[in-house]
Amino acid sequence: MIRLVIATTNPHKLREIRALLSDARVELTGLDAWPPVNEPEETGTTFQENARQKALYYSQALGLTGQPVLVAAEDSGLVIDALDGEPGV
Repeated sequence: MIRLVIATTNPHKLREIRALLSDARVELTGLDAWPPVNEPEETGTTFQENARQKALYYSQALGLTGQPVLVAAEDSGLVIDALDGEPGV
């Protein structure tokens, strides 16, 4: 079975992702199952860049080389159409 680390400490987000992947043959763990590490800075210019940076950061910080790390990028910024995409990433 594949182990997938969900890079969040939010129990509600973890529960939602577990529900979405309930039929998948994966073992899901959140960051709360690992020793605490500081959150990485988000220096990317896009949501994708920030999610990639966070996934790589947690993979290295937790010693998870070769294991998949999933990052939910929706908390990395806010895009509002009525404000022409601002405030953004």
